Amino acid sequence: MLKKIMLGTVLVINLISISVNAETLNSQQNIASAQASSKAYAADYSAVHWYRDSAESEAIYREVYSLAAQVIKQQVTAQNLKPQQWGIVLDIDETALNNTKWDYERDAQNNQENWNTFAATGQSLPTPGIKAFIKAIHQLGGYINFVSNRSAYLQTVTEKNLKEQGMYFDQVLLDASNKGTALVDKNPRFNAIINGQAPSKLPAQKIIAWFGDNIQDFPKLYQKQMVKLDPNGKAYQNFGTHFFVLPNPIYGSWQANTFK
Repeated sequence: MLKKIMLGTVLVINLISISVNAETLNSQQNIASAQASSKAYAADYSAVHWYRDSAESEAIYREVYSLAAQVIKQQVTAQNLKPQQWGIVLDIDETALNNTKWDYERDAQNNQENWNTFAATGQSLPTPGIKAFIKAIHQLGGYINFVSNRSAYLQTVTEKNLKEQGMYFDQVLLDASNKGTALVDKNPRFNAIINGQAPSKLPAQKIIAWFGDNIQDFPKLYQKQMVKLDPNGKAYQNFGTHFFVLPNPIYGSWQANTFK
């Protein structure tokens, strides 16, 4: 009987010990998860804050569009390009339209509104320098082609948003698959524009400049491959002449890269 009592006592003690250890482990995991979440939130908040409120963000946009306008004008003259023979391709979000009202309300005011719901309200504002730049390209005789991975059901509201913000364009090509992700391949639409084929609504044209905030806004460039290539080699040689990238520390294909 004594042996049974002692065995039972040991068993209870072991069970208590296991329970305590399990609770301790869960607590540690919860703390670690909370810390990771807190760090991610802090990083996201800082990125949104920089994008919305820094003089540097304002300056970079204006710098890129100002220099690009000069480069394009030189190319048009050097190649003797005639009106409606050529054009440029621009991404929309964080390239032409600033959506950080949604980011700010989500981070600072804990608004849980879905991004597509926000986009459907048409409240996005123009990025610095974009309106003057687009006007300059239009006056030179170039087509303005917007290619975005916004879902196609946002077509009408997107075009309305652009027009209300004073941005001229010749066409807007969204993601017909309605996946609504930046990872959708834009190259088929790029090729359609160049060749004058559906879904493009314009004649064939020579694209002399591309603009985006994601490396995958540019033809045949992919995040996973680009980060493995020599930045001093051919991989980046078109930037500043034909490719012009805008800053986006908030989101993008870069988020899948290894943090090292």
